[in-house]
Amino acid sequence: AKEPDLSPVLAAVGALPAAPDLSPVLDALGALPPAPDLTPLEERLDRLAAALGRQAEAEGLAALRAELAALREALEERPPEPAPLSDVFAEVRRPDATANLLLRPAFGPPDDLKVIKGVGPKLERLLHGIGVFYFWQVAEWSAADVEAVDDLLEVFKGRIERDAWVSQGRQLQLLPESAKRPS
Repeated sequence: AKEPDLSPVLAAVGALPAAPDLSPVLDALGALPPAPDLTPLEERLDRLAAALGRQAEAEGLAALRAELAALREALEERPPEPAPLSDVFAEVRRPDATANLLLRPAFGPPDDLKVIKGVGPKLERLLHGIGVFYFWQVAEWSAADVEAVDDLLEVFKGRIERDAWVSQGRQLQLLPESAKRPS
């Protein structure tokens, strides 16, 4: 095998300018003082970062503790669960009903039951006729109460569960304009 001709490459290398003299730069670098030991500074920065982390964590925990205390206080201030129907209702409660159905709207003007999804004017009149006047009544219905009232709804059977009246009643009873359950 024939050796390649390297003369053009050698000529190109020979034509390159000479490398600059870097000795002054190297001398200047050698004259610099040695690099300081940054280990103590790095250790101090690490300690500060850890302390800041602990402080941020403590502040976060303090904020969580304050929020938890506020929630506990709100729970303690929460109105008690409604008492079972008692003597207050004895004179106005329908004696033949298992649900909290009333003979008349004895606790202020009736709520606008048409606000409940699925209740129109005709169904509201029927509800008044069977003794439902207030959102708080609907909100307190148990499964047995729903069944008992549903049996009285004639052509509207199944609407209570289908339109989730009990959960709607729970929300609507909280409105400021809604009648409040007597204690």
